[in-house]
Amino acid sequence: MAKTLLHRFMNRTASFTLHAVDRSALWVDHLNRKVLRSFRRRFGG
Repeated sequence: MAKTLLHRFMNRTASFTLHAVDRSALWVDHLNRKVLRSFRRRFGG
């Protein structure tokens, strides 16, 4: 019983972590694009 509970908890944690990593990756990508665009504008590409 404890094993299945632990397994379920691990699965939930793993999916949550994956979701968080996915979101932060998207956010970082967005930030990078923004910074690159302003950088190019400032220094003329």
